[in-house]
Amino acid sequence: MGVKVRERPEDSGVFWVFVDHKGRRKAKRVGSEKAALKVKEQVEARLTLGQIAFPESKREPELPKLSEYYGRFQRNYLSSAVCSSTKISYDGSFKRYILPEFGNCHLNEITRAAVKDFVSKLVNKKYISFNKPARREALKALKQRWTGQTIRARRLINEFAGWIRVNPQVETEAIEQHLTESVAHMFDDQTALFQSAAKELIMDHVVIRKMARPSIRIVLAELTAVLNSAIEDGIIAANPARRLTKFYKSAPVVHEEIHPLTHDEVPAFLQATLQYSPEYYPLFLCAIHTGMRSGELMGLQWGDIDWKDKFITVRHNIVRGDEHRTKTSKTHRVDMSDALIDVLFDLRRQRREKWLAQGKNEIPVWVFCNREGNPVDSHNVKNRHFKKCLEKAGLRHIRFHDLRHTFASLLIQNRQSLKYVCDQLGHASIKMTADVYGHLVPGANRQAMNSLPSLNSSISAEKAAGENE
Repeated sequence: MGVKVRERPEDSGVFWVFVDHKGRRKAKRVGSEKAALKVKEQVEARLTLGQIAFPESKREPELPKLSEYYGRFQRNYLSSAVCSSTKISYDGSFKRYILPEFGNCHLNEITRAAVKDFVSKLVNKKYISFNKPARREALKALKQRWTGQTIRARRLINEFAGWIRVNPQVETEAIEQHLTESVAHMFDDQTALFQSAAKELIMDHVVIRKMARPSIRIVLAELTAVLNSAIEDGIIAANPARRLTKFYKSAPVVHEEIHPLTHDEVPAFLQATLQYSPEYYPLFLCAIHTGMRSGELMGLQWGDIDWKDKFITVRHNIVRGDEHRTKTSKTHRVDMSDALIDVLFDLRRQRREKWLAQGKNEIPVWVFCNREGNPVDSHNVKNRHFKKCLEKAGLRHIRFHDLRHTFASLLIQNRQSLKYVCDQLGHASIKMTADVYGHLVPGANRQAMNSLPSLNSSISAEKAAGENE
């Protein structure tokens, strides 16, 4: 028999009585420490007599369901205390994973055993991915195999992608069955052999994967934060989602695939930019020469540039049109190349001339702004101008974020240290830099292997000494 009095949360002045008796646990919120100690004595006396710990003299009010409490958490915390990207992350985790599992559970019904089962499901469940690059490659393969079927092939791929988005967790057999039916419907005038080959071509570009360990960690961290809030509100006494890392260690660690431009591709891309979107040349050059994230580029201000010492202080971040803190909530410095300094200096001079001609004494604070003087729309830049310049340069499709990877990979190829690259990118730790870019320096590792001593080392040294004589 175990009866304990604890203050939850700490320094709150709210005391609970915890009972652990014959394998059954129960907790009751009392109030003051004095009242809780008195209840403890009463519970111990009842348990000694074989009675139940807390007689149900009157029914206690039901605790809110997780779905109801999360709505309160959204209004009171997410809407005002965090940046929009964090709010989006919470909403995505709860909508996709947490609420389908615990949404109808009252907060006191979410047990540690239930959360452990939830973690096990996340670790073992398979997810289907059919992203834009995969769809593009699938369409390209269909067009190369069968000319004249482009319209129907694109319609089939878009329909299948939409179905995958709605059903990301279905089994492989169900995917193949749906695709078989869709192909038969779309190409009903073609032979069974044609339909089977078309299905196989599309399936070759479907990725079946498990949820990555960092993704599971984020989902659990956000569930833990909401339950911690419930503890602070005095609704529950303990958090069943805390300290569960060991239960998802087997989950794969999936690193982001990076597709940087090569040393020879960068001039081709910039030349196409000068020809087809010259107004965005300074922005794209700044992305390649600083590695700044898209939101940091949109938030760059003239006051962030140190012209004398040739560096940029990254302190602003524009997300969906709103200004927020940087991703790591810290500022960091990025060195500028002479080429970038010249381009930005000319941009500022031209903008001053333009705005003075309009009768305006001061230019906008934003380095990359639209005609109204507001930060440029990142989605417009990426979808209309960045993609167009890639196509005009005859280059493969990459994401705008890959310009950041281009910056890092070119520095590494120029034998800059990972510590320097880490500082320039503003990573929270060098471990992240090494995880993402460490594989880009295999030649350096090979040279390190040759530096290890062996029997031949002394022979080579003697040979070299003889030749020197």
